[in-house]
Amino acid sequence: MPREIIVSKERDIAELLSKSYPAGTILFEENEPGSRMYIIRSGCVQIFRQVAGREFTLATLKQGDFFGEMALLEKLPRSASARLLEDSVLLEIEVDTFDKMIRNNSEIALRIMRKMASRVRELDLRVQRLLI
Repeated sequence: MPREIIVSKERDIAELLSKSYPAGTILFEENEPGSRMYIIRSGCVQIFRQVAGREFTLATLKQGDFFGEMALLEKLPRSASARLLEDSVLLEIEVDTFDKMIRNNSEIALRIMRKMASRVRELDLRVQRLLI
């Protein structure tokens, strides 16, 4: 299949999965069940937790970043909440689509593993700083 057709097909799929949201939208809250993950096409997303009545930002994500995958991988409730800091366009990937993507494309699985390893390393550094 020619590259132009593949790129066009991927673009069409991305358009089908894309959804626009206004700034301030809460996509999901901590402890909710998770049935989809997101990839940021444009905009900015805050991942945060509430602890003892205070809000703590865990990450601020931008174009190209993904989030929400942990609930799909673990089949557990959301571990944090997500709020849009800007008007945003997100790819929404349902759990069944996510499973197919992972099974059929090892490059996607590898990218997710690398990003998750990076997040664990960053978390380790944060914990280390807190302990010092």
